[in-house]
Amino acid sequence: IYYQNLRLGTQPDFSFFDTWTPTDESAPISSARHYVLSLETKPFREYLLNFDLYYKNMKGVSELNRSAFKGTKVADMFFFGDAESYGAEIFFQKKYGAFTGWIGYAIGAIWAKFPDINGGKRFHPKYDRTHDLKIVAQYKLSEKIEIGGSFVFQSGQSYTGATSRFQIKMPGDYWGRGKIVPSQRYGLRLPPSHQLNLNASYKFKFFGLDARAILDVYNVYNRRDIWFRYYDIRKDKATVEDVRLLPIIPTFSWEAKF
Repeated sequence: IYYQNLRLGTQPDFSFFDTWTPTDESAPISSARHYVLSLETKPFREYLLNFDLYYKNMKGVSELNRSAFKGTKVADMFFFGDAESYGAEIFFQKKYGAFTGWIGYAIGAIWAKFPDINGGKRFHPKYDRTHDLKIVAQYKLSEKIEIGGSFVFQSGQSYTGATSRFQIKMPGDYWGRGKIVPSQRYGLRLPPSHQLNLNASYKFKFFGLDARAILDVYNVYNRRDIWFRYYDIRKDKATVEDVRLLPIIPTFSWEAKF
């Protein structure tokens, strides 16, 4: 059982400006009850296998009230509701030997329900991701050379988009005012994201010190995942614009221990 007083003020589109906010007596203390069933075993020598089932019930969770421009207490800044999450995780690891690594896969769902959001109907909040797969591997070619890599796949993040746009024009108006009809709260989802990273290292002596040269290649096949999506309404026809994450980036580093 967990209790938390801090509140997270987060934008619905992206997480760069998420801010933890202290609270006061006007806001309910958020709580969460975790139920976890785990199995851990060693099916083979040097291998570890974990399997988990979980359910979490949350009370007093919050969503930022973007229509509140001013307030005298914390409760004026947020909507409050309840949520639940559930799913399963599997983790398989090889810990020793020339080849080491692990595979982790999680499947789950998060549902939230707020009286003042989405007509009181439950919805998937921003951090809901149905699938999450991670693979990490490292191979020791010799005493001096190691190579490795990692692969990540995640379901797309949910977001609140727009379904249509129309123009309201009153008598005497030259252009009028535009109106955007939003989708259901977090009712749309971005495409899945995935990425491959590779690395190699070489150990050597540098003036008697243990040293290592490291080459990393981030995002090997140049997958430009979408960070967040917005709508350009400067023209008559609105267009969808995507802000994407970093392209392929090779880096070289050197380190010495002393």
